[in-house]
Amino acid sequence: MVSIGQQAFVGLGAYATLYFALKGMNPFVTIPFSAAVCAVIAVPVTYLLFRLRGGYFSIATWVVADTAMLIIGTVAVLGGGTGRLMPGLQNLSPTQTAHYSYLATWLVALVVVFGTSLLLRSRLGLVLASIRDNEVAARSSGANVRAARRTVFIIAAAGCGAAGAVLSISQPFIQPTSVFSLQWAAEMLFVS
Repeated sequence: MVSIGQQAFVGLGAYATLYFALKGMNPFVTIPFSAAVCAVIAVPVTYLLFRLRGGYFSIATWVVADTAMLIIGTVAVLGGGTGRLMPGLQNLSPTQTAHYSYLATWLVALVVVFGTSLLLRSRLGLVLASIRDNEVAARSSGANVRAARRTVFIIAAAGCGAAGAVLSISQPFIQPTSVFSLQWAAEMLFVS
């Protein structure tokens, strides 16, 4: 099951960061909160998407991403379709912003790599490996395939949300067409 709609969570993470910054929070502090927002949004999305298989699943994830972009584009507080400048970064010089963005990116990358390593070495990682090798055999051996997929989708959504948060800080003008771009899904597919 290939998702080509992970850009939904990159964009939602970016806009969650913008929302929290508009409420007065430091944008750098909002990164874990943005990841959590994306994880929470991913839960009901999985109940809709996991009824589909193959190409239908892939296209449905893309539809979810485009729907999220259209909904965010209608919210005037978040800048609508034209975008909005990230508040809370004006007191920093461009050098300081670049430095702190770089550090935040490294911290998010470290957490994601360490978390992925732990996940693959856990019981869930064993279930995922058995699903990859033979889904029917995994089901017949008692593995809860649906729960494993749901968990991984939610974790991936949180990771993409954190990436979107870092993106929104490093490029402080948030615009729906850039943070919800299909380019993010294409880059994820080519990296894997």
